[in-house]
Amino acid sequence: GLTSVSVDFYVFWAAAKLALQGLPLDAFDVDRIREIANVTQEGWMPWAYPPGFLLLVTPLGLLPFAPAWAAFMALSVAALALATRPFTAGRPHLLLAIALAPAILPCLLVGQTSILWLAGLMAALAALHAEKPLLAGLFIGLLTLKPQLGLLLPVALIAAGQWRTILAAAVTAIALAAIPTALY
Repeated sequence: GLTSVSVDFYVFWAAAKLALQGLPLDAFDVDRIREIANVTQEGWMPWAYPPGFLLLVTPLGLLPFAPAWAAFMALSVAALALATRPFTAGRPHLLLAIALAPAILPCLLVGQTSILWLAGLMAALAALHAEKPLLAGLFIGLLTLKPQLGLLLPVALIAAGQWRTILAAAVTAIALAAIPTALY
């Protein structure tokens, strides 16, 4: 079925189910994730995200697997379309090129978060370009949900003297750590 294709997403969905059952820490238990997802094949990644990402995907646990996967992918693509709009306005061929990029289809099929993270980075760059440092910081702070993606962002922001963006990103990152930790 779809779970044999959406290798990454079933981990998110199973973790969401566990969070809704009041067992968010069980998301880190590989055997428990496999049991909830009802998947036996090898070659998948266990839950490796911070509590903030679990909070983000928890509503998807209310849906059966296929509709949850479709909703997550649709939201990711919509986020990318919105984030790239400032760069593609008046040039629909650029938006089409992004939509047809070779990396998009595998991300959709496997249920990866890559499209969502790309959307966050594009939104941060658009906000910086529009001289909206606090909004850029918000998007950069959201990227801390997968921290390895932004290792050089602080260096670039410091080099550019974007102190308000750094502050907004730090506040967002702290909130993304504190709120789910308190809830879960």
